[in-house]
Amino acid sequence: MQKVGKIQEMKKLAINTALKTTSIAIIDGEKVVAEKSWLAENDEAERLMPEISKLLKSKKVKYEDIKEIIVVRGPGSFTGLRVGIAAANMMAYILSIPISSIDTFAFLWELNETLGDKKEKSALTLFAGKKELYIQLKKGAEPLLKNLEESKEFLKKEKVKTIFGSIVEEQEKELKDFKFIKSKKSFGETIAKLSSKDLKKEKIVKPLYVKGPAIMPPKKII
Repeated sequence: MQKVGKIQEMKKLAINTALKTTSIAIIDGEKVVAEKSWLAENDEAERLMPEISKLLKSKKVKYEDIKEIIVVRGPGSFTGLRVGIAAANMMAYILSIPISSIDTFAFLWELNETLGDKKEKSALTLFAGKKELYIQLKKGAEPLLKNLEESKEFLKKEKVKTIFGSIVEEQEKELKDFKFIKSKKSFGETIAKLSSKDLKKEKIVKPLYVKGPAIMPPKKII
């Protein structure tokens, strides 16, 4: 009787250039094959593709082995998203494979799903400029764009005790009355646990910028 070999899961390449840390990962089913993260310094145009090539080579994975691209579409910085999403779209087109996306808010909720005291009210905070940030009180709720002073008053009014997400150090200091929680989960671990319903199937992913043509006043988005 012929032995049936183990069915190999579909390898996926995940890319996140929406946050202050750039991350890439190779996913096989729910397993993280390899991943790498580094502090973004507006050098993604020179660094992203070489790092992807090195990551694939380190695990003897060829581009042709990748069967899907997953990318965080933003909100995020103009430079990072422009490069990351262009690279994701290009690879999906050249390899003739599907591409899926997840927005930054949904990704950060998944990244931080197990954080904090469940009895305490938490809020997602996301950098939107030196003096502004987005606040989302519940997963899937409408994110609100507020300046730092407004943010402090708003969070207190909503009785928020802990915050999470992605803001710069100066903003953390301004929000010192709230406990900022950082996730121990990695980018790859978070993406690997996503189901198809968490992702948006795309033909071409369009970036959602923190500042730029995709997000403009009034102060509510999505």
